[in-house]
Amino acid sequence: MQRVKVQSIEQLIAENTQKITKRSSVRRKRKILILKRRKRMINDITTSQILGTIFYTIVVFGIGALSGKKIWYWARKFFPWNKDS
Repeated sequence: MQRVKVQSIEQLIAENTQKITKRSSVRRKRKILILKRRKRMINDITTSQILGTIFYTIVVFGIGALSGKKIWYWARKFFPWNKDS
């Protein structure tokens, strides 16, 4: 049989409170770092990025509007339910 080391209640409470405070301080620091990173990400967005995204969206939408119907009629003949058996 193994002997179990018995500690006093005061020692157990002291050890557990130290562990809890270490964990909570790590969580608090991690939360602060995440919030700082989010703030930095929002500040890094520039006007050229916003205008570039809008321009790219308009270009893609325009190309789709001009050639979408032709591509659709070409692609739909390959669907299995439109093939002649």
